[in-house]
Amino acid sequence: MRPDSGAYEIKDLIEKPRSVFATNSEALGEGLAQSEGLDGDVPDSALEAITTLREAYAALGQRIEAIYTDNSNAKDEALAACAAMVIGLEELQTGIIDGYGIPAEKALARATKKMERAAAALDKAAGRLA
Repeated sequence: MRPDSGAYEIKDLIEKPRSVFATNSEALGEGLAQSEGLDGDVPDSALEAITTLREAYAALGQRIEAIYTDNSNAKDEALAACAAMVIGLEELQTGIIDGYGIPAEKALARATKKMERAAAALDKAAGRLA
């Protein structure tokens, strides 16, 4: 049986630490910590980090899409997880821009849940590859 080099390549893309994710996740966390809850102002650095993370997850999805693997189910899971992370980040940005109140709280809660599920799904897909 020949090894599925595409599966290994996708697994490596998912699991290899990337500074863009680490740096911007840290900047986002710091920016949110600086705000004073839903009524506080979130620094522009947090919104910039969200934009960069959205672009990075979209690019990761594009790179995964371009790789052929016999394990199309796990590849599809990884692609769906990347897309879900982008959507979660968009909802997080919406919640921050809305600022406060019920709509903002709901957007932030949805965003958090989506991003947590997306991260878990990406890990699961990596585990199913190779």
